[in-house]
Amino acid sequence: MRNHFEAVRTELEQQTSILGVTAASENIMNVGSGNGFGDWEGKTSEGLSLHTQLRVDTAFARVMRLTFVDGGNFTSLSTSERQYILNETAVKSMGLTDPVGKWVDKNGQKIVGVVKDFHFQDLHKEIGPIVLFYDPGFIWQLYVRTKPGNVQQAIAAIDKLWKQYNSEYAFNYSFLDETFDRMYQSDIRTNRLFGTFSIIAILISCLGLFGLVVFSAELKTKEIGIRKVLGASIFDIIKLLTNEFLILVGIAMLIAFPLAYFWLDKMLQDFAYRISLSWWMFAAAALITVALTLITVGVQALKAATANPVDAIKNN
Repeated sequence: MRNHFEAVRTELEQQTSILGVTAASENIMNVGSGNGFGDWEGKTSEGLSLHTQLRVDTAFARVMRLTFVDGGNFTSLSTSERQYILNETAVKSMGLTDPVGKWVDKNGQKIVGVVKDFHFQDLHKEIGPIVLFYDPGFIWQLYVRTKPGNVQQAIAAIDKLWKQYNSEYAFNYSFLDETFDRMYQSDIRTNRLFGTFSIIAILISCLGLFGLVVFSAELKTKEIGIRKVLGASIFDIIKLLTNEFLILVGIAMLIAFPLAYFWLDKMLQDFAYRISLSWWMFAAAALITVALTLITVGVQALKAATANPVDAIKNN
């Protein structure tokens, strides 16, 4: 297919179901090839400027909707006088202020454009420097942007051309959104597991609290009856039963929250782009915990507080 790429692109872009066709040297969501510039116009420091490199065709920036912040697309298709498109991070790493038109490595190679930073690896990593250059001899993956609602027509058109130019090989394709999802399956599974076990832990805790308050109310049945006879209100009885459990829950939170903070902070370090842990998150968790405790304990406490005190004293 690569030997007939221009013909394939021309035919595909004539299809009403296809918005654009381009190609690259590897998976654009996980670009791994690296290189470095040894010298360039305006260099102020010693050593190499290391970067990730991606070989592309002339339509790559348009089809992938990259935003040029300086310069523009390739103006020459000569591989002997290579032209480069850099992202903003690459420009910063090279210490350039006006990069467009400057030479690189003194071999007729120059920078023709600068694009806004974009992700070319998973989000666990920060956006690094990347250099795009035209190299039709090393493009291995075809990318097709389809018109919404016309995916099947586009696939049929590609399949037809594949059989025409590449009949000895099976036609295999994938969607980029599915590729993107697969990159984060482990994170998604971890999130679901934590959600499931959190719900189970909350239910078990509530059942445990309910059991304890039933047991505590049973032990204090006579005390509750005497207090009510002596004029204690329903609120006083509920307070008597709930205070000790709130104290235990408070002690548990004092132990759990620091451990949770350090564990979550360590887990977030695996992501280049992450939220910050704020005090209000733990305050909200504390309020929810206290609310669940009051609901769980309060139901049984209210039942004990409204019972007939004469029966409580007589039965004990």
